[in-house]
Amino acid sequence: MRTVRLTLELMRPLSRAPLSSRVEVAREGRRVQTITVVLRDRDGTVSTSAVALRVRTADIDTPNATDPVPTALGDGPDDLPAFEGNPAWRRGFFHATELRFSDGALGEPGPAAAWIRLTVPVVDDEPVTPLSRVAAAGDFGNGVGAPLPMDRFLYINPDLTVAVDRHPVDEWVGISARSTAGADGVGRTVTAMADRQGRIGTALQSLYVDHR
Repeated sequence: MRTVRLTLELMRPLSRAPLSSRVEVAREGRRVQTITVVLRDRDGTVSTSAVALRVRTADIDTPNATDPVPTALGDGPDDLPAFEGNPAWRRGFFHATELRFSDGALGEPGPAAAWIRLTVPVVDDEPVTPLSRVAAAGDFGNGVGAPLPMDRFLYINPDLTVAVDRHPVDEWVGISARSTAGADGVGRTVTAMADRQGRIGTALQSLYVDHR
């Protein structure tokens, strides 16, 4: 089985570790499997719920064409400068990743593209999985391809859906993101995801938009 879709409902900000999780098989099939996950804070409050759809893999005699890498991602992350962030930001997920922009800039309105890799484990003493790398990169879409100026507006994603066509070939995941924001305070981010060899999936985020 391989996870082909991961859908998360992000209910509230996470507290610092330790966190607890409950994982259950909601549907056990020979071809398709559904996994549900609930993540709780240290006080037992549910912060995130998720559903993972897994599909049987097999050697099938079909063409295995891959869509090309989105143009905005260029030739890969190797020759791009690392994003340094803002010294005033408190320690958080920006310090757990390396981010390199190939087009645009964080928080500036308009489509943009960047390469991202995790630099720390998601769970202590556990290897970082390809799915973890894809999911973490997908959550950057609304910041990379911002709909509005970050210093004047909030655009928070209460959910994240990642459709995974295949796993990345290495630790880098490229994202090419585009966002919209309506006058009613509702927006959307659509992110094309790739590795050095071509497209690997798509991420989708709903946005809550407001003035700061």
